[in-house]
Amino acid sequence: MAVVVGTAVQNISFTQTVSSGLINPYSIVPAIAAPGVPGASINYANGTAAGLVDLLYEKQFSLASTTTTLDLTSLTDAGGGAIVFARIRELIVYVYDASAAHLIKVYAGASNGITWVPPVANYLQVAGNGGSLRLSDPQTVGSSLGYYVDGTHKNLVFDSVANTVTFYVLIAGCSAQS
Repeated sequence: MAVVVGTAVQNISFTQTVSSGLINPYSIVPAIAAPGVPGASINYANGTAAGLVDLLYEKQFSLASTTTTLDLTSLTDAGGGAIVFARIRELIVYVYDASAAHLIKVYAGASNGITWVPPVANYLQVAGNGGSLRLSDPQTVGSSLGYYVDGTHKNLVFDSVANTVTFYVLIAGCSAQS
């Protein structure tokens, strides 16, 4: 049995300098740092309640003009153990490919698709050359709420369109919806 713990940190920083028409220019530095929102650190201990994780999936893919479907109830962890997600806390997709035009489309499977990403017609797009996607649901508990997974809501599709694309997927979550 594996014990999973981790920290998710998203640091985004921008500065806007306002100088037009002013005697004294000034800078605006927006900051969002409340727990559970972008810019904050989320620490996950082991377990299945709010703020906890007990499953971790990670894999590098290289798709050649094709799709791959992840059944979130039938995966294998890095140690070879079976993973059956019931809740997703963090989903990260990072596209290594050196071409910004080589993208990955992310969408719910047509059959038994998850509910918390759009279907193929309204896919999420992750650009190549370092593009990333992060979906985070650190606190939701309860059946059929948040980023839940069950027998009829379990398939997540990655589509490399017409290119060969290398990308990385990391999923941290729980074996129970709590």
